[in-house]
Amino acid sequence: MNLEPHILKLKGQLDPRRFYHSLGVMQTAVCLALRHGIPTEPAAVGGLLHDCARCLNKSQQYERLMEWDVPFPDPDGQYRTVWHAWLSPEYARREYRIQEPEVLEAIRYHTTGAPGMSPLAEVIFVADCIDPTRNYPDVEALRRLARQDLRAAVRECLIMKRDHVEDRGQRLHPDATQALSAYGANCSIEVTFGIHRS
Repeated sequence: MNLEPHILKLKGQLDPRRFYHSLGVMQTAVCLALRHGIPTEPAAVGGLLHDCARCLNKSQQYERLMEWDVPFPDPDGQYRTVWHAWLSPEYARREYRIQEPEVLEAIRYHTTGAPGMSPLAEVIFVADCIDPTRNYPDVEALRRLARQDLRAAVRECLIMKRDHVEDRGQRLHPDATQALSAYGANCSIEVTFGIHRS
């Protein structure tokens, strides 16, 4: 697949920071796919377009979710920060003509994770956390872990997201809570694979 038209279109829609993040996730997803024996083309597409609905503000995202009848279990609006994750698969399908269910599923769960993610979804989920634009304590350790053990990296990303949400006094999305359980990341004694949290 020639991704250049998608890249040019995305560049015209996203702000520069989000666009370069999307390029970084694409690059990281391809590297992880190669490392773990996963097809690289869907990894590139999913990585590039995972945030494609971020070109819309929250009000516009809500309007599109309603207009396109996209299921999003958030009646109270407490998970506004992940509305784009529900909307981006449909946006990718309609605006970028992406049809592959596995790619659309990977885009859907790139923020929260979910139990039983496909290897492709795991790649996109982790790539979103460790792309070159990310700069936080232990990101290099997480990048090394992702090259060695993809599922362990998913687990660490979930723990990191949980801690971040709790530190901000917010509620973790139910998909993430279920993923924490499925990946064994909610046990009281955490084995962190060399990643240290204060």
